Amino acid sequence: MNKFLESIPLFHQRRSTQIVALVISLVILGVYAWMYHYPPLPDYWNTLVLDFLTILAALAAVFAAILLVRQFGSDEKPRLIWFWFSLGWFSWLLGELSTAGYDIFKIAYGDLSVFDIFWTLGYFCFGLALYLQFRHIYGSSKEFKPAYYILNGDFRPPGYPGVDPTGLAWRPWAASILVLGLPGHLLPGL
Repeated sequence: MNKFLESIPLFHQRRSTQIVALVISLVILGVYAWMYHYPPLPDYWNTLVLDFLTILAALAAVFAAILLVRQFGSDEKPRLIWFWFSLGWFSWLLGELSTAGYDIFKIAYGDLSVFDIFWTLGYFCFGLALYLQFRHIYGSSKEFKPAYYILNGDFRPPGYPGVDPTGLAWRPWAASILVLGLPGHLLPGL
């Protein structure tokens, strides 16, 4: 077992820790949903509380990702995959922190904001982690290439950075995100 994991006191009580974490997560999710749909506070303060809850979730994701990275030795392939995955979560945490900063100082969101850069970087890291995972599984075989095209920009999930917060219209700079997918189309034999 990893020495880092052994140093965490609650790690040995895995089942109870998982139940406590699940209950805390569900409570936070419930509070978030309630505050989002039925704001009990003035708009400014409600937004800040929601930002804080989102930052808590992002911190939890970063912590979990770091635990995953540390489970593998530096010479093991999954470590690199989980490293990029955790870097993606860390980028999202920075995006959430910068969003909170915008909200605290009442800075208007522009077409391209600091948090958009962090979120886009996060998507790039997640995409690279998926690419490395598929490459690890399939190598350079023919079975791998369709997945490679999908991971390089042919499919964008809802909520992808560059989409208007309402999800109804693309922001003007969103076309630049397509550049992230070009290497996969130009160099399919990677």
